Amino acid sequence: MRILLAIVLAVASHLSWAESSSAKLSAKADASVKQDASSKLIAQLHAIDSLKGDYQQTITDKKGALVQKTSGDFVIKRPGYFYWASTGTQEQKVIGNPQKL
Repeated sequence: MRILLAIVLAVASHLSWAESSSAKLSAKADASVKQDASSKLIAQLHAIDSLKGDYQQTITDKKGALVQKTSGDFVIKRPGYFYWASTGTQEQKVIGNPQKL
């Protein structure tokens, strides 16, 4: 769940992580291929106005016994609107707008 939340927040924060990663590509022979692919990805992500989805997460211990089961949904709308809700072992709801999270 934390990984998904991190991904969602990265997209919501205007993809600064993608621009930063793009700037750090190596200058090797294949750098131009990576740069081109990175530039295309950044352009496609910048074109996204909204994003929504749902997820299910199951955590088990070393023996395979269920420790935690969570599911939820999220919605992102540019600029700056965010909704995250999860149910299960650890319920939470996060709502954000350009002024407040």
